[in-house]
Amino acid sequence: MKTAVKGFYARAFALILVFAACDNPVDTPYRRLSELSGTVTITGTAEVGEKLTADISALDGTGTPAFEWRRGSAPLANATGSTYTVAFADIGSTLTVTVTRTGYTGSISSESTAAVPNYLNPAQSITSFKLLKGDIGGNEDLTGTINQNTKTITFTTQN
Repeated sequence: MKTAVKGFYARAFALILVFAACDNPVDTPYRRLSELSGTVTITGTAEVGEKLTADISALDGTGTPAFEWRRGSAPLANATGSTYTVAFADIGSTLTVTVTRTGYTGSISSESTAAVPNYLNPAQSITSFKLLKGDIGGNEDLTGTINQNTKTITFTTQN
């Protein structure tokens, strides 16, 4: 009986040595995943209706990329492709994209876009303009006034 116990401890000790020598004794051979590196940039203009594209040409690796677009720091629902069309809800916010890649750990995020401008805000809309006679081929300058409510333009002449 003492011999069987000694044999058990000897085998257990040998097994401990094997486990200690392996990075991952349960699933060998084991390859540690590399940290994702490189850069991601956003191309396109951050304006309502425009398409932005995540440029991953400077991202290392060959695994399948996954994308997550964000408004400020909040992930955008269903915005998981390499492109994103800027929405009205994005007005006043910056946008970024974060990319992961299968076979790698970590993620890479782009720089933020400029805040999406509000061209629909009447305070920022053009309400008048002036056309100089040299621009329009006439003898008088024209001043135009835009009425946002009626969607009309009124011209007056000036010498």
